[in-house]
Amino acid sequence: MNPDERQQLNNDIHQVFKGLIKIIKDACPKLTQEDVVFCCLVKSGLVNPVTAGYCMGIVNRYAINQRKYRIKMKMKEAEREDLFELIFDKKKTKETLKIASDTEWNS
Repeated sequence: MNPDERQQLNNDIHQVFKGLIKIIKDACPKLTQEDVVFCCLVKSGLVNPVTAGYCMGIVNRYAINQRKYRIKMKMKEAEREDLFELIFDKKKTKETLKIASDTEWNS
């Protein structure tokens, strides 16, 4: 994706996932804006972490794994490992996407 497309994706993520973004930021304020967008892309269930990284312009698989690890450590520091699992566990993603349509995640 070129920079304009990445910016549009970022804008779209912020529109669609306002509620989830608030939950993530409140739970773990040390996450960067890019970390939050990465989490939203993965949580959408439409892409895996590698594809999410590519969408954000990260083309090195090691860098993608490092981002995921740093997110995990920031969430661990905030004592929110549960949130990390909720976002990155494929089984939980499928379960919570069904719930998300009935909650504040998308509002």
